[in-house]
Amino acid sequence: MGLGRFLKGVVGGGAEDYGSLPVPGSAEFELPAGKVRLTYQESKRSRNDGTDGINDIQFSAPMELQVTVVPAGGGTPLSISGPGLMGLGSHKSTTFGQSRDEIGTVEVTQAGTYTVTANSGAPADAVEPQILVGS
Repeated sequence: MGLGRFLKGVVGGGAEDYGSLPVPGSAEFELPAGKVRLTYQESKRSRNDGTDGINDIQFSAPMELQVTVVPAGGGTPLSISGPGLMGLGSHKSTTFGQSRDEIGTVEVTQAGTYTVTANSGAPADAVEPQILVGS
């Protein structure tokens, strides 16, 4: 077993375990059964105005962004649950020239091929906007 697989097993998955797609765009992914996390990312480091040990990252996914996850053969789109308790939370990070904002998770009931689509919603000044598909 390689070091990457070992670390993934020890510390959990990553934001782009299954891949990524540009915004706007669409791509197919082989997804396992279980929770799959969707994260919006741009290739820039955003300001972090943390005070008193509290992070205040000045970055968010665009309000206009629409993401869907649908079985590749067609069917009903999977429901996306927002981050945090009852979908009302927020999970943001900025480091190494990347800023991320978690969109939410989908519950994949059957492993298989799924189409993830991100409709336009990235601002004109967005730097390499993409959706990360991971665990």
